[in-house]
Amino acid sequence: MMLPIFTENLLLAPEGQSWTLTWLRLLGSLAAMLLLAAVAVPVLIRVSWGLRPLPAGAAEQAGREELAANGVRVGAVLAGPDELLGHATAGVIGLLPRFRYLLISPTLVSALEPAELRAVTAHEAGHIRHRHLWYVFAALVSFILAMQALATALFWAGLFAGGMPPLWLLLGLEVGALLLFFRFGVGYVSRHFERQADGNALRRLGAASFEGAIVKVGRLNGIPLEQDNWHHYGIGRRIRFARTVHAEPERLARHDRKVGRIKLALAALVRLGLGA
Repeated sequence: MMLPIFTENLLLAPEGQSWTLTWLRLLGSLAAMLLLAAVAVPVLIRVSWGLRPLPAGAAEQAGREELAANGVRVGAVLAGPDELLGHATAGVIGLLPRFRYLLISPTLVSALEPAELRAVTAHEAGHIRHRHLWYVFAALVSFILAMQALATALFWAGLFAGGMPPLWLLLGLEVGALLLFFRFGVGYVSRHFERQADGNALRRLGAASFEGAIVKVGRLNGIPLEQDNWHHYGIGRRIRFARTVHAEPERLARHDRKVGRIKLALAALVRLGLGA
């Protein structure tokens, strides 16, 4: 459960120092979270999953060339853990270039044509170019700050009311808020970020290579064309978007502007959380 730790600082710190100590502790907590997300988590995933660099060859070379063409860097191109994830896919983990890794499933590599592999890499490069992982981190920070503000408000309400709300109520509120945050908040942001990354692949390789790649991803993983999930548009919708963009290229610019507004909203939420 989130505790009103910053409120306790205000009550216990010497007069004239309470706000300074509160902000120092807050900034220290955020810095620790950033260090964990940027360095510790990707390294821990690489070590604990036993990830190894993708063997040198045409696939590894194509991946690195496409990353370079997009002007982005990664610490390593790694063979994704098919046996752990249970499906063939690609992804990027890590915020900082030295501790950022591109993961590509060997099963996917063997199934894709060179242009299709570059389209998959261009999609992942799009996440890096548009700093999507940073904004997802900002969303997480804003949620934590909102929960901290809620805990502090309940703490003061309890003081005025003569007693704190029951523990089961506090836990229920926080678990419910967490589920809603991921299902609707992160889900909404993720779907729009994924579509922007699709747009990067479409600009780089065109609709044919992109469509060929995601159709094979669906076939390899047994995903029906019209199946959606909470954080990603379905393959069928992605194909229709690609074909629409081929006929109306301005759709990509419109979506980029929409994502820009989402990013501004996330930045505003962080500022609001800090203020709260």
